[in-house]
Amino acid sequence: MSGLGALLASLAMAQAGPATPDWIRGPSTSLKRPVAAPPPTPPPSYLGLAARLQQEGQYDACTIEALRHGYVRPEEAAVADERAALCLDLAGRYEDARRTLLQLEGPDGLDAHSRFRLCYSELFLSGSNSELCKPPPGQAASKDAAMYLLLGQYTQQVMKAILERRYVDGAKQLGQWPQVPPGTLANWEAQDHRILDRSEHLKHRSPWLAALLSVIVPGAGRAYIGRWGDGVFSFALVGAPAGFAAYEFSRSGVSSVGGWILASVGGLFYLGDIYGSAIGAVIYNREQADELNTKIKEAYIGRADP
Repeated sequence: MSGLGALLASLAMAQAGPATPDWIRGPSTSLKRPVAAPPPTPPPSYLGLAARLQQEGQYDACTIEALRHGYVRPEEAAVADERAALCLDLAGRYEDARRTLLQLEGPDGLDAHSRFRLCYSELFLSGSNSELCKPPPGQAASKDAAMYLLLGQYTQQVMKAILERRYVDGAKQLGQWPQVPPGTLANWEAQDHRILDRSEHLKHRSPWLAALLSVIVPGAGRAYIGRWGDGVFSFALVGAPAGFAAYEFSRSGVSSVGGWILASVGGLFYLGDIYGSAIGAVIYNREQADELNTKIKEAYIGRADP
């Protein structure tokens, strides 16, 4: 049995073959291909979201998303800051918009589009430095850039005069403005011509005439400025004491105490009506000018993104 066991062991070793030493086999290799690393994910873009928020009228949120885009994509910071400035303008935060745009100024100054945006922001600021809105001397500009430079100059020369209610200066500047082909600027010019025409035909009431009418007939000055209800009330307020005073004087003579008291009350109301009619005419004129100025601002805000 021992001989048979040794024979079987020898046969098994012969079939398995000689063992190969580790220094002959070498290191083990894998047949699997190496897995390539996934490409880096680009940083997200927030400009599309900012544009959508702008269309929805959420200007503060639009500003935040535009600035966020510039933070995650520094190479597009200029575009992001311009969008933020636009949303700040639409939100009425003109000083913040101006400050944002000044950060874009490089060695060669602002580009044409940023320069226009700066001019537009300064349009609504008093004491703004319009020198920044002038095109740099000797700078060649493409057709698109030239249009924005022209819009910036128009903003400061024509629109600023009209917005500050210097209608005569605005009309003079507009009259000296060169002819331009149909387009954005031509539309602005036509609209400003209509604005200036309306400014020339603003309804005006003379304070002196209003006071004189109230001297002649109490309440007539108030009716002259369009306040018919106040006119009727003033007539009654002055006429009632005067009528009762006349009755007392007719009954008790000029020594009537009641007559003098009522006459004094009526006289005070009479003087108050004269003064109130004159002040009412001043307020009426101011309201007409303020209404026109509100419409001008609404029109000019619509020019934020030509």
